[in-house]
Amino acid sequence: MNIKKLIIQSSLILIALGIGVAAYKRYFKKEEAFLYQTEQATQRHIRQSIKATGNLEPEDMLKVGSLVPGIIKQMLAEENEFVKKGQLIAVIDDGREDSLVRTAEHALAIAQANYRYFEQYVARQTKLYESNYLAENEFQRLLTELVAKQEDVAIKEVQLEQEKRMFNKKQITAPEDGVVVGKHGSEGEMVTNFGTGFAIYTIAKDIRKMEAKIEIDESSVGLVKTGMTAQLMFDSYPEKLFESVIREISNNPQAKGGTVSYLATLPIANQDLLFKPGMTLDAEIIIHEKDDVLAVQGQVFAINPKTVEQVAQVKKYAYQPLDQKEKRDLETRGNIKFLWLEKDNAFVEIAVKTGATDGAYFEILEGLSPEDKIVSDTVEENAVAKMLKKMFNTGLK
Repeated sequence: MNIKKLIIQSSLILIALGIGVAAYKRYFKKEEAFLYQTEQATQRHIRQSIKATGNLEPEDMLKVGSLVPGIIKQMLAEENEFVKKGQLIAVIDDGREDSLVRTAEHALAIAQANYRYFEQYVARQTKLYESNYLAENEFQRLLTELVAKQEDVAIKEVQLEQEKRMFNKKQITAPEDGVVVGKHGSEGEMVTNFGTGFAIYTIAKDIRKMEAKIEIDESSVGLVKTGMTAQLMFDSYPEKLFESVIREISNNPQAKGGTVSYLATLPIANQDLLFKPGMTLDAEIIIHEKDDVLAVQGQVFAINPKTVEQVAQVKKYAYQPLDQKEKRDLETRGNIKFLWLEKDNAFVEIAVKTGATDGAYFEILEGLSPEDKIVSDTVEENAVAKMLKKMFNTGLK
């Protein structure tokens, strides 16, 4: 009987021990396994790029307008029409037709007639003067008046030329060979000569030479340099990528919707006439593209030092953060970030110098070796303390 009781008691003890071991593994060992995780830096391909949007324009465009005020009488060219240099494309009516030209021509004719008549008169008077039948002072007066009439003819010629030029400005012609890509006026519309004139047409000298104008946000423009490669995507050709190189970055800010951007210009060959002026595009500018570089995930730079300190207490590890003044000094050097290593039963904070990044991974230039164990994840702040308090009704001191 005593033996039977002993067997039962022993069984109960073993069961209790088994439950205890199971509870320990469930509530402590498993929790400890998820206190933190480590990883090592890996060799990766990193492509750092910037996204931007923009549109296409002909490389060389001419704005054609009126330098005289009036009403558009005729619009003689249509969009997509090829025009030749000197071709009449619009007529402006200022209500005076050629009346000022005809008035100037009449004034010139009178001045010329007066000069010819007086010239003949002076010739006759010269014979009298040479025969001593005309006084010296009278002869000099006649010569002076002849010169004045000659000058009057010259003035009237200039005035006629001015009126002709003004009249011709109402006859708007194409300044160069090209294609009409914009028609901005209509017959009967009033135009003024304020500022640089009223633009009636836009003419592209050669639509086989296009350029992309893309807007680069002010937060990224410092990374972008001329000569960088960009990949361009168009909704019209969703399965194609077009490549170009940044030729120019404007210093003129473009303010829109509370944001500031800067225009970058990229040339695009349009030999096959795939592109049309005004097409929108998406651009990806390649800032860095590197193969086989040592890299870490960006999340390793966001580890909470307080959580690391709590985990160190549970693990009985040393906790070795960098001095705050030292960190501030290091940050002034640029491209410096901080992460935590598990090393020799300690959590050690170190500084690393970073290079290219694709947003998810960062290239490591200095401060880290492939063998280092990097703390890549931890439980939430105070989760360790809450877990211990729940199990043992206590917490970290």
